[in-house]
Amino acid sequence: MLNHAKLTLSPASQTLAETSKQINKLRLVEKCLSTAVPLHSLILVNNKGEISVRLLNEDEDDLSNHTIFSIPISNHDSQIEGTVVGRSTQADLVQAARDRSQKMEKQEEGQKGCSIRRLFKYGYFYAPILSRSLHVVTSDDDIANLLKPWHRIFMNSFCSLRPSECITELKNFEKLLKYHLLQQKEHLPPLTVTFMESWGDTPMMNHWNLYSLEMQLFHPNPANFVSVPVEMFQNWMQYLICDENANELVDEMDLCYESAAAMLEKAKLDPTEKEIVFSRRMEEMSRQPILFFYKNDDGCLQAKLLEHDEDTVHEIFHIPLCNSDGKMVASVIGRSKDDPVQAGNNRAKQIEEAAVDEEETSCSARRVQKYGVTYSPTEARSLKLATDEDDLAALLKSFCRIFMNPISSVKPSECLVTLASFEDILKDHLLQQRQFLPSSTVKYMESWKDGPMISHWNLYAMEMQLPHPNPQNFISVPMSTFRKMKKFLIRDENAMDLVDEMDACKESAAALLDKSQLRARPAVNAFWVSSQTVEMKDKVAQAVELVKGGMSQRDAAAKMGVPRVTLQKKMKIVGVKSQFRPGCQPSTRYTSQQLAAAVEAVREGASYRKALAPYGIPQSVLWKECCRLGVVSVKSRKQN
Repeated sequence: MLNHAKLTLSPASQTLAETSKQINKLRLVEKCLSTAVPLHSLILVNNKGEISVRLLNEDEDDLSNHTIFSIPISNHDSQIEGTVVGRSTQADLVQAARDRSQKMEKQEEGQKGCSIRRLFKYGYFYAPILSRSLHVVTSDDDIANLLKPWHRIFMNSFCSLRPSECITELKNFEKLLKYHLLQQKEHLPPLTVTFMESWGDTPMMNHWNLYSLEMQLFHPNPANFVSVPVEMFQNWMQYLICDENANELVDEMDLCYESAAAMLEKAKLDPTEKEIVFSRRMEEMSRQPILFFYKNDDGCLQAKLLEHDEDTVHEIFHIPLCNSDGKMVASVIGRSKDDPVQAGNNRAKQIEEAAVDEEETSCSARRVQKYGVTYSPTEARSLKLATDEDDLAALLKSFCRIFMNPISSVKPSECLVTLASFEDILKDHLLQQRQFLPSSTVKYMESWKDGPMISHWNLYAMEMQLPHPNPQNFISVPMSTFRKMKKFLIRDENAMDLVDEMDACKESAAALLDKSQLRARPAVNAFWVSSQTVEMKDKVAQAVELVKGGMSQRDAAAKMGVPRVTLQKKMKIVGVKSQFRPGCQPSTRYTSQQLAAAVEAVREGASYRKALAPYGIPQSVLWKECCRLGVVSVKSRKQN
């Protein structure tokens, strides 16, 4: 399996055997990719405004087509754990992946770009040589803009906004595309395959997976909750109901089950067809002073409280999202110069207009309207955060979006580093307004607790896009309840199988938590080059060593089977000059270590002839080396 391939590029000091071992590993991975059963590519075409699909003929030129392809993502331990889905017209998809990776490496913090960059702090990196086509192509740009987000949703690819209109547009081809991708599962990351298989035959638009992605319901913290399969949970209950002393534990388990059932009930399409009526806003303003951020004369970030209302350029505001019953269930965070209510009204109208035009560039809250969740702009209010600087406003908005988990697209976490010294102040400032916020938002804010946000599970789950497990298949059990259940079962010898299953669940949670640690990425990308490239680099390095020993460039290049120009370039980089002169017999019978040993023998009193005899080193070579190092023979010392 690809996820078990652990590769590290060899430094120059490694032995030839170690390099050969690494090359063999790379070849094994490449063989796994090349031995796939050949797939015919699906080509989607625009036929007079209608999308149709057919198989791409083997002799058909597809160079002008947009190809949907995947770039695997590796963790710090060189295990493949996810994928990025993109599209390209390049024939060489590996090079397209390298170009993309290099572009991300050069980008500065805060710039727009591929979302994989946010995972760098956990030790993740691109694996370009494992990039491969997903065998879905099109020559139509509009269709390509549907196929890419569809694949991103189905495969849970690392990205930012995934507009789900593509699911509606491609619903007639949904089963075909699912089947086509699952045929390629042996060449995709195991975690990606697991997510793909979890969709089953249910229409994607009605599935829990889409609901959790759109509503941003992430995997609960494994330090506090354990995801238990429903079958195991039911087996627990069978043991508990037979024991009168387990009533308290039964009540705790019932709460877990009811919570999962309530969550599953919400994951239903409920598009509102009613005209939105903005009722009069309830006047219940916070008396909290404004926390104002600015830069001092030295350019350093500062904050102060404004006890009285003052005109500010940018103010961070909150708009609640309500379900069809009028209950606040989620949030939206924005910034504006206008009154929050007016800003909320304007944004709500923009969403309605965007829904008609099906535009992709609008507030992310548009995607949750199909669940009956809509703006309540009359309840919009300021979060009492303000600044006159545009760049500081962007930082504050991003911070609030991470801390409060509102419905949004990409949330760049660089703001957590910049605002690290103000983190506790901002947390406390926002939590003081909990009475005006949705209960789900408050619960999420409180889950951060103390400690730096940059190393918290919440951020990892958000950045890795780890969806909340389907409540139909898994139930989240608090760790305290989990421990009580294990203590209860361990007393029964007949429940040892259940105890073993519990241990497996706990180990899985611990392993997941361990992945959320901040880590440095490997100095060398193990999946950057092919085995042929690694082998060529090793041969060039050996050719350089031969030149150091006195062999000519031509003979060294011929012996190692490398281009002479490549050898010359490498010698220039490492600062090696050829000692070979026409008409002189090149010495290839000794190594640099043998020459050093001969010099050491002269230093200890041996004559030049005795020192060079065991190694076959020319006397002139040994004499020059001794002069260079300041070593004088015994005979020379006596003469002096």
